[in-house]
Order: sequence, then structure tokens, then C-alpha cells
Amino acid sequence: MNRLDRIRAAKGRLSLAEFVKQSWPIYEPTTPLVWNWHIDVICDHVQALLEDRLVKDGRVIRNLIINVPPGSMKSSILSVAVPAWMWTRNPSWRGLFLSGNEGVAMRDSMKCRDILDSDWYQRLFKPSWGWSKDQNAKGHYRNSRTGFRKAQPAGSKITGDRADDMFVDDPNDAAGGKAERDQIITWWDDAASNRLNDLTTGHRCIIQQRLHEEDLTGHILEKDKQDWAFLIVRQEYEAPQPTDPDFVPTPLGWTDPRTVEGELFFPARFPPDVVAAEKRIKGSSGYAGQHQQRPSAKEGEIFRRGYVKFYRGIPKFTATFLSADTAFKEKESADFSVILAAGQCEEAGHAGLYLLDRWKEQASYPDLKVKARLMGDRWRPDVFLIEDKASGQSLIQELTNDTLLPVRAVKADTDKVSRANTCAPFWEAGNVYLPEGAEWVDDFLNHLYGFPKMAHDDDVDAFTQLVRYIVLGMTAQGFLGWLEGKEKECQTVQTTKPVYSIQL
Repeated sequence: MNRLDRIRAAKGRLSLAEFVKQSWPIYEPTTPLVWNWHIDVICDHVQALLEDRLVKDGRVIRNLIINVPPGSMKSSILSVAVPAWMWTRNPSWRGLFLSGNEGVAMRDSMKCRDILDSDWYQRLFKPSWGWSKDQNAKGHYRNSRTGFRKAQPAGSKITGDRADDMFVDDPNDAAGGKAERDQIITWWDDAASNRLNDLTTGHRCIIQQRLHEEDLTGHILEKDKQDWAFLIVRQEYEAPQPTDPDFVPTPLGWTDPRTVEGELFFPARFPPDVVAAEKRIKGSSGYAGQHQQRPSAKEGEIFRRGYVKFYRGIPKFTATFLSADTAFKEKESADFSVILAAGQCEEAGHAGLYLLDRWKEQASYPDLKVKARLMGDRWRPDVFLIEDKASGQSLIQELTNDTLLPVRAVKADTDKVSRANTCAPFWEAGNVYLPEGAEWVDDFLNHLYGFPKMAHDDDVDAFTQLVRYIVLGMTAQGFLGWLEGKEKECQTVQTTKPVYSIQL
């Protein structure tokens, strides 16, 4: 081996990015390699993961999620280059590669095999191993030093081998619905996530474009965020916003190098005309997920950004309200209970609905009942709206029997999305005010903007229940008159205090 080959071999072993550059002509011989800054970023973070150099809060993080747009070479790096590169360092290394597309999984397995069999690889790295005759299939092959690379479809039954490290490439199907998302989450939690030889030293890496708040990335963000590092690359640059939790440096200290709003991440591959076509084809929601790594559009889905107003001093209200969406806690994944306090102002220049307070918790029924009474004592509402469903019926009855709260049982007559759409004009007219600086406001707005793709919609249910009540003109003063004209649609339950059941 000449001096130049020795230098190339040394650089290839030391750097995953360098290995990708050198090996590219072998597995993509007809496609010129166009390098971009994001490729360095992905390679650096994957290499740091495998070398235990991802450190957060003083501890090594051995799990990495990478969210990048399609066409970013993610599969070429993770599924093709990484195993061949690892065997230049440790021929006994074992890797498990899981892909949402079985055809892609087999394709990448064979591309990796092409690298390993190439004259370039054999000349530079002079491997001290041969192929195992006992296991030499295109999707699962071993070497004579006990190392292996095994490919399987995401969601499939995993049996047999455990690996030193595992990689998951686009586990969710862009065309899949809730059943598919639930199946992938169950597969990950119950079968795939622990398929490591040693859970204390092994590494897991998931790379995918975002498709939904409940895709695998979203599931991990909700349940296990503290044990993962996250690398997010967006198609178009977005200036950091204080309400966005993902605008933080990675454990390597990386932040997006772009500074101009809307600047493209890979213009050689995705020039403006291609991006415009992607927006037309995928729509705002699909583009926001797959290209911007936001499963809901940045501007919002139904409740769009730019319309909400903020207040400091509280004006004089003509009526005050409480609106509750209830869920009793039975498990950690249970929905939240939400109670919103609001006031309606009709003064010129200040007219609108003012949200005053929000309580939100995965609460047991006794805790929910106590909080409902406390909110009632604090805000003295003219109307207390509670959805008349299984989890709210007990609360409606108890509050009506032993409090002076003016409870209104609300029966939803349409689906959640339809109800939200009827509230959008009220929202876009600038009728909603939020308290400036309140700690709950950012979370509340994120759930409104993300609906209907957020994992939980409790804030939206409580809010739309309230807005629809206002839009129908049911103020405290006008409610009884409205009720008299709608006798066939409403029913009165005679208890200690009347409870009116209304259709919203």
C-alpha cells in the first residue's frame, strides 16, 4: 500500500464523514456526490454517539434522534456507510438496522456489502476477517470475527440476535394512519427498543422525517425525552422563537448555521422551484412535517399564528366563564383534564374573549372535583361548561348537587375538527386575548397551533367548547331566553340546581 493509500485509510478510519466521501463512488457510481454542511453535521453526531461523546447535563447520552428532510442522504450515511466504517475499527461489531420499508432495508444492506467486497475497501483497510459461511444472506451477514449486519422491517417480529448498536430509518409510513402509528409504537416499546447486547453501553439511533405528533419521534419526545439527544435540520431556516423547545444546541454544541429566514438547507438538491413543488404536492401540513420537522404547520393548522392578542390589565367583563374538558387518570398515557377561566368584554376597543387562567393535569376524579370547586370559588363564573361525556357526567352531577356553580352540561354534536373549524373565524377576527407573561400560555398556544396533530387535544376541546358557546350568543343574561326557543334541542335535569344540556 502506497503512502497516499495509507493516508486515506487513516482518515477514513478516523472520520465517518471522510469514509462516506471515499466510499460514495462504490455504492452510488452514477450519482455525483454533492457535499453539503448538513452531511458533516449528521456524520459528526452519529460518530459522537458511537464514541460516547454526546454529553448532556454531565452524563453520556447513548440515544440519538435525527429529524431531516427527505433526500438528505440519511440512509446512505446510517444504513450503508456506518456498518462498513465500524468494521474498519472493530470487526466484531454487531449492528441491527430497521427500516419502515423492507425494500429499502434490503437495498441498503446490499450497498453496504458492495463496499465491504470492493477492491477499494480491501486495499485500504486490509480486513482481517472473511465471510461466515453459516450466515451470508443479503439482509443478514456475518464475518469470521463474529461481527454482523442484520436488516429487518420496522414493525416486524424481532427474534434471535441482539446487537451492539441499532439504527431505525424512517419507521413510520407517510401514508399510514393512527393504527400504523400505534403499531410502530407498540413494536418499539415491547420488542425493538431493548434489542441491545448491553443496555448500559449500546446505542440507539432513529432517523426520520416527521409525519405526525404521534410518530415514533413524537412518542419518544413525550415519554423518554431526557435520555435522548436530538438533531433537527429544517428545509427552510426558521429564526429561533422562545416558545419552540427544540431551538437549543445539541450535545455537541451545534446550532443551525443559517441566519436568513427561509434560507434553504441544500439548494443544490432542493432549489426554490423544487421546494415550491413540494409545497404544492404535500400541502402545508405535509410539507411542515416532512421538510420543516414540524408535524403541524408553523403558522398553525386550524388556529393559525398571528391573530391572538395579549393583555396586561383586565377590563370590565359582562360575563365570566369556566370551561372544562375532563379525563380521569387511569394510566400514565391518559389524557389531561383542562379547566379554562375566561371573561367576555363588550367595551369598544377592548371587546373580545379574555382567557384568564388555565388548570391542566392528569388528575384522578377526587383531585379534579377539588380543583373544579377551587376554580369556581376563585372566578365566580356566570356559566360553568362541562362536556357531558363519560368522564364529565359525574362531575356535572356532583357540582350541581352540592355547589352553587351554574353548571351547563354540553353535548358535542360534531367531531373535534369540525368544532374547531367553526371557531376559526372567531379566532382570526382577533377576538381572543391571552395574559401576557403567564407561564401556561406557550403550552396552550402550541397545542392550539398543532391541533389536530398533537397527541393531546384537551386544551382545544375546552377552548372550542367555550368559543362555540360565545358564538351562539349564550351569555349569562341571554341563556334562558335562548333556551326557551330551543326546547326540543335542550333538556332540563331537575336537581338541587337546574342543569341545562346544550348541543354544541
